[in-house]
Amino acid sequence: MEVEESWADEALDTMRLLELYGKDGRRYEDSRVCDQLDDNKTVMGQPRIRLLNLLKRCDKDWLNGNPVEVPETQDGAYNVVDAHHRRNHYPPAPDPDRLKTIRNSYTTSPLESSPSESGSDSDGTTEADDETMDDEGITMNDAANSSDDAETGSDAETGSAEPGSDAETNPEADTDTHKHKGKLRNVKGEGPRTGGEGKHMRAPRNSKCGTRKRVNFTQLQAYPGQWRSVLEDAKARNRCTATIKGAFPTRRVGLKQAEDCLVEAMASHKAEKGVVEKGYYPEHKLDMKVLIFQDLSTFRGELKTAARSVVRQQYNFIPLNSTKLTEQQYRVHVKRAIETLLEDGEFLMNGVDEQGRTNNLSNPALEMLCTSFYYGKNGLASMFRKEFDGAVPEKALALAATALACCLHEWREGYMKGRPFSAVLYSHTYNSMKKLIATVNTDKYHAHKLKTCREEWAQGGRHKSDDDFEDHVGFRVRLD
Repeated sequence: MEVEESWADEALDTMRLLELYGKDGRRYEDSRVCDQLDDNKTVMGQPRIRLLNLLKRCDKDWLNGNPVEVPETQDGAYNVVDAHHRRNHYPPAPDPDRLKTIRNSYTTSPLESSPSESGSDSDGTTEADDETMDDEGITMNDAANSSDDAETGSDAETGSAEPGSDAETNPEADTDTHKHKGKLRNVKGEGPRTGGEGKHMRAPRNSKCGTRKRVNFTQLQAYPGQWRSVLEDAKARNRCTATIKGAFPTRRVGLKQAEDCLVEAMASHKAEKGVVEKGYYPEHKLDMKVLIFQDLSTFRGELKTAARSVVRQQYNFIPLNSTKLTEQQYRVHVKRAIETLLEDGEFLMNGVDEQGRTNNLSNPALEMLCTSFYYGKNGLASMFRKEFDGAVPEKALALAATALACCLHEWREGYMKGRPFSAVLYSHTYNSMKKLIATVNTDKYHAHKLKTCREEWAQGGRHKSDDDFEDHVGFRVRLD
């Protein structure tokens, strides 16, 4: 039985770690794990243990290389997803005493108390009444008899009886009344709350409802429909501006740029006879600017995701016979291959031309990333044809090259280790890429080749985008 339980624990650990590092893993896809999974002998025997050990090593390496990071605040760019998870923690476990109180409120009834216990309290209520109160200090019977308490100034509400009434002459009658009609108590059960003249206070309407959560106007869901359309348009304009002018603006420059894009989007919406809802602008102008500016972090994250796929497809740094290599051999092979690609920007080159001269900034990986991301479905080229139709913008090319460098850096240790594509880490690399393009443009021969590449990529990407949205069937008219 001990053997079976041990095997079950190993199987559960293996399944949990495969979701993280197996095929399409949530953290990353480890090629060594995928290779072992393709081996049919992995399920049983010693290979199964080797697979689990490999998964544990992957998990340990990932945890060592991914500490909790503080959001970047120097220029306003930060990881939106990480910041969301830090603000929204898992709910804590409920307090046992609180659960016991709630249980008693449903299982204990004040009608079960004896007359002697009822007479122990001056106002005719019992200890059982105190125990059945919820966190707002109201007994369960009070909710059941709320209709009886609707009349203001009644005997049950004031706690006093008229002279000569049954409640005055017969204390037990008054006690019975209080058994059926609950009183408002304070939370600690220190007696009833009283008003200005000793009257029992009534529970406020909807007293159990929590306070309304404060609306965050730096989030798109805080705005109604027309404003959402305007802000989506402003975000797209800001992405285009950042791509063709500068992908890592400082906070001051970025907020001014976001304001300009917001004004343009509002003018465009008004020109199309659109009417935005009142009460949001200029009251939340700053929040709108922050929302648009922070979207650049999401934009760079989307570019990095596309670059990761291109890096795995175009750069052959994963060994073909990885199943026959030890972990150390695998890491050494990947590390050397990445170092070769990064050395002197080799990952940007594409061999030589017919005259034996280097093809700078024309690697197929760079072409694939530019055409698929900028000119693919819902890419910037589909919304801003004027800026992207003639050729891939030079700064868009520099941003794509920087994203490829970031994804290669994630493999620099011989295994995949996430690295944020932030302004603090990669604004310098981005500026270096722009300088490389400027250096190429100083040479007439190489400048012409680079311009031709950018034009061909834009033309190929534009045709690919047109095929996604238009059906060219060759309709024509005949003017006989």
